[in-house]
Amino acid sequence: MSIEFPEQFNMADYFLYHNLEEGRENKTCLYYEDQSFTYGETALMSNRAGNALREFGAGLEERVLIVLPDCPEFVWTWFGAARIGSVITMVNPLLVAEDYKYYLNYTRARVAVVHESLLSAFAEAAADARYLRGVLVVGQHEVETPADVDFTNERVVWSSFASAIAAADDACTRADTHRDDIAIWLFSSGSTGKPKGAVHLQHDLPYNTEVFAKRTMGVNADDLTVSVPKLFFGYATGTNLLFPFAVGGATALFSERSTAEKLSSRNIGRRSSRLCRR
Repeated sequence: MSIEFPEQFNMADYFLYHNLEEGRENKTCLYYEDQSFTYGETALMSNRAGNALREFGAGLEERVLIVLPDCPEFVWTWFGAARIGSVITMVNPLLVAEDYKYYLNYTRARVAVVHESLLSAFAEAAADARYLRGVLVVGQHEVETPADVDFTNERVVWSSFASAIAAADDACTRADTHRDDIAIWLFSSGSTGKPKGAVHLQHDLPYNTEVFAKRTMGVNADDLTVSVPKLFFGYATGTNLLFPFAVGGATALFSERSTAEKLSSRNIGRRSSRLCRR
């Protein structure tokens, strides 16, 4: 059976916003530490994230660089960027400055969303970034200008992610994207040189979800997933975020490294009914 997607198609609708139309607004879809979020709350925060990204310079077909551990802000940024038609790029939050400099130049990202733990390395990389215009920092502390790093690129505005989304509107206009518009770059490992971005269109990840997650894996609304690989890695983006959301299920995230002790801990193990692993 062939799978057809409408010409006007936005993958954020397919993965997240359809759950509101199907009556799951009050169903919990995201667990993190001692917090939980419903589909309604996740859509609201994604709307605000999308508006914040627009405010800081992201737009249709422009790259947004996500450099975050697994956390709710990753989810909100991912769907917010998708909703406004920006091109999602995701990289490891444990890299060094030289690597981040490469990704900034390679993606030509207008906006980056980064965790406060890597401020020093990322600010060093961004010091001479030619295309970057805004950085939203996720963390416990308000960040306007990093005082403890050598930052000289005056073209870039640094701000707290929490402050930016608190000031953003609740409603976010969906970009008028086509099913064949570029939606996300998934990076190769770099085993044969520098990592390269593999271009995926708006319908590509939904197609994979239809034929693999739904038909082969049998993911359903009763499933709760947890993943060994982290969300920046395309495999985990699918198995631990997009697959469960596509069918009205839920995911459990943790930002720490994936050790046997962490995965078998009470907080993770008691929540997960399906372990997604490579």
